[in-house]
Amino acid sequence: MIVLFFILYFVLPVQTVALTARGLPDEFSYYIPGENLNIPLTATVILNNEQGVYPLGLYLEILEDPSGKLTIEEITSPEFENRFVPGQNEVPNFGHTNSAYWVRFRIRNETGQSENWRLKLGFANMQHIDLYLQRPDNKGYTHKKTGTYLPFNTRDIPYPSFVFKIPLEYGAGQTIYMRFLNGASMTLPLTLFSAEAFTQISQKEQLIAGLFYGILFLIFGYSLVVFLLLHEKSYLYYFLSVAGFILFHASYDGFASQYLWPDHAWWNHFAFILLNTLVIFFSLKFTSEFLQTKNRFPVYHKIITALLVLCGFVVLMIPFFRYGIVIKMAVVLSILCFLTILVTGIVIWQKKYRPARYFLVAVLAFLVSGSIIEMVRLSILPSNNFTEHAYQAGIVIMVFLLSLALVDRINILKKEKDELVLKQTENLEREVEIRTIALKESEEKYRNVIERANDIIAIIQDYKVKFANNKVVDILGYKPEEVLNTSFTKFVHKDVQEILFTRYKQRFAGEEIENIYESKLIHKNGNTINVLISGGIIEYEGKPADLMIIHDITKLKKDEAVLKESEEKYRGFFKTSTDCVFITTKEGKWIDMSDGAPEFFGYESKEELQKVNIRELYVNKSDREKDILEIEKKGTVKDALFNLRRKDGSIINVLISSVAIKDDDGNVVAFQGSIRDITAQKEAEITLKENQKYLQELNASKDKFFSIISHDLRSPFNSILGFCELLWKNSGDFSKVEIEKIAYNIYKTGNETIDLLNNLLEWSSSQTGKLKISPENFFLKTIVDDTIDLLNEFALKKNITVLNEVTGQIKVFADKNMISSVIRNLLSNAIKFTQNGNVRITAKDVNSFVEFSITDTGVGIKPEDINKLFRLDTEFSTKGTANEKGSGLGLILCKEFIEKNQGEINVKSEEGKGTGFMFKLPGIKNY
Repeated sequence: MIVLFFILYFVLPVQTVALTARGLPDEFSYYIPGENLNIPLTATVILNNEQGVYPLGLYLEILEDPSGKLTIEEITSPEFENRFVPGQNEVPNFGHTNSAYWVRFRIRNETGQSENWRLKLGFANMQHIDLYLQRPDNKGYTHKKTGTYLPFNTRDIPYPSFVFKIPLEYGAGQTIYMRFLNGASMTLPLTLFSAEAFTQISQKEQLIAGLFYGILFLIFGYSLVVFLLLHEKSYLYYFLSVAGFILFHASYDGFASQYLWPDHAWWNHFAFILLNTLVIFFSLKFTSEFLQTKNRFPVYHKIITALLVLCGFVVLMIPFFRYGIVIKMAVVLSILCFLTILVTGIVIWQKKYRPARYFLVAVLAFLVSGSIIEMVRLSILPSNNFTEHAYQAGIVIMVFLLSLALVDRINILKKEKDELVLKQTENLEREVEIRTIALKESEEKYRNVIERANDIIAIIQDYKVKFANNKVVDILGYKPEEVLNTSFTKFVHKDVQEILFTRYKQRFAGEEIENIYESKLIHKNGNTINVLISGGIIEYEGKPADLMIIHDITKLKKDEAVLKESEEKYRGFFKTSTDCVFITTKEGKWIDMSDGAPEFFGYESKEELQKVNIRELYVNKSDREKDILEIEKKGTVKDALFNLRRKDGSIINVLISSVAIKDDDGNVVAFQGSIRDITAQKEAEITLKENQKYLQELNASKDKFFSIISHDLRSPFNSILGFCELLWKNSGDFSKVEIEKIAYNIYKTGNETIDLLNNLLEWSSSQTGKLKISPENFFLKTIVDDTIDLLNEFALKKNITVLNEVTGQIKVFADKNMISSVIRNLLSNAIKFTQNGNVRITAKDVNSFVEFSITDTGVGIKPEDINKLFRLDTEFSTKGTANEKGSGLGLILCKEFIEKNQGEINVKSEEGKGTGFMFKLPGIKNY
């Protein structure tokens, strides 16, 4: 507040002086010499007796001064004679501008008498006004200056807007100059009045203003009284908004300058923006509270909150930025805020909130009237009585409708409150009725409870039993009538008689003693009964008595003895168990553990292990949560398999069996169980599975081997023998061509058989471990060329072109014979399954590896068969395009040889378009 006061009273006056000085003297009316006094104008205002009001807009000649530095001497010089522009509107309006404007007009008095006329500027917020009147001797000008930046006493006539006295002699005329500077909107509603006409119009304006402010004050007072009575926040923000409207409009109309701060002109413009912002602020708060946006529409509530922050930002700008900049910011903020208020009202009205109806119409009335006055200030609409007073009408309509909206809301709240009170009253009456019935029932139940209680309920007075319920039969073996008026000592064990009677005396003496304690009584048959006694003083038949509730704990005592014995055994189990036996809280803290638990997890002591939450021992933390959920669901879990981590980081496989420990309400509070290490067992299982897999592979290899021997190797020999027998027995019957054909078939079958035999021998060597790998650096192209030479004849017979694109620089590090076998098998397969096409062989260096591919344009492979190619346990072999047979062993051999050389092989194929086999081998190594 101190900083704000300093800004208002010290910073702003300095700023104001800087704006108003501009080389003008301190006097408000003084003489300026000049000689160009009779300048011809476009039209002269002729004053007569028939007319008392003269709008001057169309009689004005106007000159814009962007620099704001022109003087009267310069303006009246011949140089500026032709720079004035005739006015085109009844009320000139230049919108927001920083320029100064000069106007001139000429008047002549033809009324038949001399009098003072009234020149009125209808815009009450002009910062600087300079009036220049010709002196009677026509040798200069009398200068009058006023404006909202000057004290109110600088005005000719004490009036909210600016009114100047214009003296005119009969028959005389003169040219009047005026200069205006505002730094914001520039509207010039200039009107000349006779004294009588001005009196009439001022009375009318005062009446309208009185009605306007009277309505606002009436609504302000009403809302204030309602707020004080109801303490309803909506009325608080409403009457603050109305107060803001009153002060803001008083500043806008000039009444504030006249009545509130006439000697502090600099405050007027500060107050104008400040009050405008406060009106926005309280209107937003009222909207938020009235429409309950926080609950009904949170998104718009956030927007309103952001706009409230912007209001504070605009207020902070006022002392440090030029008036024109801040007023534009305030106008933009006003538009944003009231549009937000309008949209919020529409949205909430659509949600069937009844008070939003009045609210919405009120906001629309204000926005329409506010838009009219803003369009006037921006020179979009003309300035006239309707547009200038539309704002006042809009405010009156708005505050009236908002009052109706508040009344409607209060009525709704009252109705809801009355309904709530009625409902609560009905509920209360119903509850009283229920409790009355319950009280009657409880008296009956009280007797039943006492008679059916599991404990003895007795009243002891003067050491005698005055009352005992039927439970005395079960616990002590006496009927109730047998114990009445009998001394209590008869039933007390001799070992505790002294202690019990001492307690009895202390209780009646008012001393503080334990109300619950263990004791011993004697059964009718002479047996000792262990009991838990609860005692308290009551009034019985007008005298103090001891109310005792006696609970039989004989069985409990026996159970405790058994439990103690069991605990000793339990402790022995804790000490000797090789498993980790534990009790933990639900949160994972150790309550107890077996002596071997620290060694189980690799810790030095129980103290060290207790510092570790059991959750941290799980390799997967989520396993602990799953275990807890399972125990809570079933109550117990047996042999759940988990992985735990020892102190040294090693992982052990364990079986955990747990049981839930619950409280009296059935809530799980702890877990008890054991952890068994089965790491060795799991490793044995893994080894067993690996051996089983190895045996299966050996068995598959054996089956594959015998299959090839029995079928694939025997069939070619049968074919060869058949052809040979045919030649032997019928050679004389065949032509040379037929003999050549049979010989080719024998050669072809023999060649295939050799390939099969080579593959079989190489595969068997690989399987038995006799085939040793001898990697070396070698050029890949040499092997490819040799293989092509070997198989080129078969390719030519099937019209296949083999394209070798392997360059001579590519080397690999691998076993040369193995890779030669791989390339031979892959190229043989490509030729086998291609007809009238080509086979492309490529190789390239990629990241210290060589990628090799053999791609054909053959028949391709079905998608479902691709996964069968490299598997030993699957019988898969197809005939080539010339019915060539295969054993299915070649690709298996390729895969084994590639992997033995630290490489990998894969295949891509599309049925009907071809197949590509790709393998990757290490590049050359430097020794």
